[in-house]
Amino acid sequence: MSCEQTTPRTVSSGAVLGGVAACLLLGAAVLHMLEVPEHFEVDPLYGWFFVAVAAGQTLAAGAMIFWRSTSVLYLIAMGNLGVIALWLLTRMAGVPLGIEAGVRQPVEPADLAATFLEVASVLSATYLLSAPVDGARIAYPAGVALGLVGLVVSVAAVSWPVMARREACTHFNPVYGPLGTVEGHSILPSDNPQTRLSKGETRPILSGLIVNCGGEHLTVTAVEVISDGGDAAQALESFVMPVQRGDRSDVWEGSLGNVAVPPTNDHPDLALYSRVKGVAEGFYSINGLRIRYRYRGKSQAQVFATNVAIDIVGGP
Repeated sequence: MSCEQTTPRTVSSGAVLGGVAACLLLGAAVLHMLEVPEHFEVDPLYGWFFVAVAAGQTLAAGAMIFWRSTSVLYLIAMGNLGVIALWLLTRMAGVPLGIEAGVRQPVEPADLAATFLEVASVLSATYLLSAPVDGARIAYPAGVALGLVGLVVSVAAVSWPVMARREACTHFNPVYGPLGTVEGHSILPSDNPQTRLSKGETRPILSGLIVNCGGEHLTVTAVEVISDGGDAAQALESFVMPVQRGDRSDVWEGSLGNVAVPPTNDHPDLALYSRVKGVAEGFYSINGLRIRYRYRGKSQAQVFATNVAIDIVGGP
């Protein structure tokens, strides 16, 4: 009686890693395609750029499976590094071309997810270039498991921004425009604490939270105080700034206008701060703001109530 030994089923390590990288690239391509309609409305140049990136990443995904030559892997790595570098440029310095040239873009879930997938795909391509994996083989179950991990990571990265909640838009009324309120008709809650300001002091004061419920980017071009009360202080101008976490009233990195505002997810990340100067002891309030913005290629404005109360005291 003879015993026949079966050879364990294996799969090429290069094929597995190529499949994982293909999943990552397809996820990034899907995220870019989801942004195409919105960017076409802002500027066709931006729309075509996103189409080109999505198409390139889709082709790269196919190449990872069927044509993993050294030159192709280099091209995939360098192409995605270029996309990552451009993303960093637009977040740190501003958009280089088009209608929003010079406008710094906000960081939001969709582009974070796409950049994560691009970084992972660059690392995968680099590993395939540096390690002789095509001749190596691993057990078939392990290969399937790794492929599923790549698929799950890609699906999760795409689902995160798509499924992001919009709890901050509870008081949103689309009849008036894409911007929503925080509570009732106000862009600040009714329990917003009163601020103390010294006579002669000039400081940015939180005057509103930007809640973009329109589902697409808009660009705030100007903010105006249209209703105030008391003569103990003077509102000099209003700026758009990141929401300040904690006591950071000394920080002033705002912009008078041309600030891109992404759709609000679970909470607003951008706020309106008014630079207020105390001129005498007493009380001052800001009760209304007009926000001018560009949305879907049109200049629009919305007026909001707010709830800013300032107690001006004697000098320091």
